[in-house]
Amino acid sequence: MKKSYEKNRGEAASLREAMAPLDERCPLPRALGAEHVLRNAAPPRRGYAAPLRRGLALAAALAVVVSASVLSDRLNVFSGGKNALAPLPEAPVTERGMDFGTSYYELEQAFLRLQKEQQKNNQYNWRFPWGTRDMMVEEEMTMPAAMDAPGETARYADAIKQPAGETNTQVRGVDEADILKNDGKYLYYIQGGRLLIIQALPELKVLSSISIPHYRLNTELYVRGDRMALVYSEYPPGGDPAASVQVYDIADRGRPLLVKTFSQPGSLLSSRMIASRVYLLSTQWANLDFRVEDGVIPPEDILPVVYEDSQPRILPAGCIAIMPDAEEPGYLLVSSLDIGSSRSESESAAILGAGSQVYCSGEALFVACQQWQNAGLARSMPWGWNVGAKTLIYKFDLLPEGKIKASGSGEAPGAPLNQFSMDEYGGYFRIATTGNREKDGETVNFITVLDGSLKQVGGIENIAPGERIQSARFLGGKGYLVTFRQTDPLFVVDLEDPRDPKILGELKLPGFSAYLHPWDATHLIGIGPGGNDRGTDNSMKVSLFDISDPARPREVDKVVVPNTYSDIQQNHRILTVCAEKGVFGLPLGGYEFNYGYGYGSSFYTFQVQGDRVSRGWTLEPVKPDPGRDTTPYYAFYGNDGMRGTYIADTWYVLGMEGVAAYAMESGTAMGEVRF
Repeated sequence: MKKSYEKNRGEAASLREAMAPLDERCPLPRALGAEHVLRNAAPPRRGYAAPLRRGLALAAALAVVVSASVLSDRLNVFSGGKNALAPLPEAPVTERGMDFGTSYYELEQAFLRLQKEQQKNNQYNWRFPWGTRDMMVEEEMTMPAAMDAPGETARYADAIKQPAGETNTQVRGVDEADILKNDGKYLYYIQGGRLLIIQALPELKVLSSISIPHYRLNTELYVRGDRMALVYSEYPPGGDPAASVQVYDIADRGRPLLVKTFSQPGSLLSSRMIASRVYLLSTQWANLDFRVEDGVIPPEDILPVVYEDSQPRILPAGCIAIMPDAEEPGYLLVSSLDIGSSRSESESAAILGAGSQVYCSGEALFVACQQWQNAGLARSMPWGWNVGAKTLIYKFDLLPEGKIKASGSGEAPGAPLNQFSMDEYGGYFRIATTGNREKDGETVNFITVLDGSLKQVGGIENIAPGERIQSARFLGGKGYLVTFRQTDPLFVVDLEDPRDPKILGELKLPGFSAYLHPWDATHLIGIGPGGNDRGTDNSMKVSLFDISDPARPREVDKVVVPNTYSDIQQNHRILTVCAEKGVFGLPLGGYEFNYGYGYGSSFYTFQVQGDRVSRGWTLEPVKPDPGRDTTPYYAFYGNDGMRGTYIADTWYVLGMEGVAAYAMESGTAMGEVRF
């Protein structure tokens, strides 16, 4: 009997060894594991139970083998007739502090699920492999040996003494990339396929330029001290799309030196900069045409690859979070890069999902992703379109030393308009959205309040039925919404109690404010199309609201500029505010032909004093030389890139042709430089 027991134990050990790879991929509970069973095994007793137990054990083992065979057929676990799995690549918790709890096996299963869903819907007809491409870095300037910017802004800080225009951002201390930056002495401007570094003081002149290849789109920049970062979407010929950063040492503004490059797969979604660290976000379609080799999906088929100074690095599964509600077959990638140091390494994290709008509080990144639903309200659309939507919200904690960690997900009904529809205050996340009522498909608006773990704790439904949100702004414990159908209701929302938000007041006006800007503690600026009781007209209106009494907001003054339009709803960064002088300005397009082609733009300034807002100067950009044909030039680039900024008492208006300077007090032209 003892000899038979030893034989059975040896057979069990052999079976355990043969099944080890499957146990690694599909781990059993500890109590059912082979080690636990064998450790507690005892020699069989005499009697008829022993053969019965051996028979049951054999049947159980056979069932496991058959189940594994079925599983292998379903999931392509085995290939080529082999009955053993290849060793799995490890995805441990990395030294970078990421711990999302995702194993490579879980990632494989997620890709198999996405592939099955795509095949079921007959929507997957293309391939987006990342592979391992060589990063193409065009060095417009010589790349020197790695060096750090001395003391961040030490060399240049003494020169910055004049008040200067800053990029209009949503959150103080969180910079946003733009085509124009101003450091108080130099202007950095992207226009017409090149970046120009312009000396503003003491003499206006162009110091240097960097060519931007045609396959780089949406190029914007950051400047901090003696470092400059270009952020862009890259679509190189024959290569895959990427979101990229180039870092320059600009200690010598006349000769920028490329010192660092970074690239991650996908299309550029957005970016932010906190202190000297740039956070880059991109979305990448998943490669669902992956291979299965020896029972394993090759990591290079499904894991993102980032490039730092042209060196590839595969993002391990441990740095990727899989959200249970994610339906998008792609990655949302977030990386951080310190532009103040050439030696520090980048940090990266990802979520298996997608994104469209980004809000950054300084401590966390929130990414919203609209998800369309097959709801009963779709029957109200005769052509069968899917009009129901909800928004998934992903949260990334921004940790010390640039580390990033996916920390939660939540959802809200409807879809946000833009980044100003989101905000975090007092540990609660607020989001304003527009959706449809399921019973009749009518447009309605929502405010949803989520706690720190993105669980809903409060909200308001059915705001302004039949209208859509046109602008939103959250300021501390208050929220301001503008909706529109024929008139412009401005709603004031009390959010002091996140579990019980309330609408306090409402004001209806012709037209609508496409952008809301806090002016002081009791005033709000609204900028948007003018109009009448029948709707909007061909004018732009600047409204000054008194919000000192939240229950009774008032429009105390306004300025209407006829025959103009603005892109401020799509790009808030075109607004320049000089709070210390009580003035602000923005480019407005005109409904008249200008410069021989298209609609012209001018930079309009406005003055705020107490309860009064008045129109200031209309400042013109540098115009083309007489007789020069600019039709192809403006047809390709347009006038959208015109901007204005200030240093001390001077306005600077930048456009396709050059930069012009104007006295802030009088609007008098002071000079210009052509590009």
